[in-house]
Amino acid sequence: MVGVIRQTMRKLLPILLFLLFCGGVALAAEKGWFGFRLGVKGEGMFNPTVKSVTVQSVEPGTPAAEHKIAAGDEIVEVGGVSVPGRKANELKPLMEKKAGEVVHLRLKRANGEIYPVTMTAVKRPD
Repeated sequence: MVGVIRQTMRKLLPILLFLLFCGGVALAAEKGWFGFRLGVKGEGMFNPTVKSVTVQSVEPGTPAAEHKIAAGDEIVEVGGVSVPGRKANELKPLMEKKAGEVVHLRLKRANGEIYPVTMTAVKRPD
């Protein structure tokens, strides 16, 4: 039973940590938001190695929607840094932006097409 709990924690904790750091959750008014929710696959506990980051949903009328980012797209690069194989703490400062700041992404669609996006973070609506 304890082994099952540990396995579950090892799978969930990296995802929760990464979503907290990069999932567009604005914890303070000055933090920026792009309008998408991310799903993360990773290995490890406190600073997981990221295997993939996939867009789970996109809010209408947000920077992500305006740039045609779609659920199922995989973020393969942030600020010129490859996502797979990186530690979550390396990716956090690249994704965490204040309103008005820009992020440069490369994403991969389900059909394999890779496309660049440069978008500006906005204040998350109340």
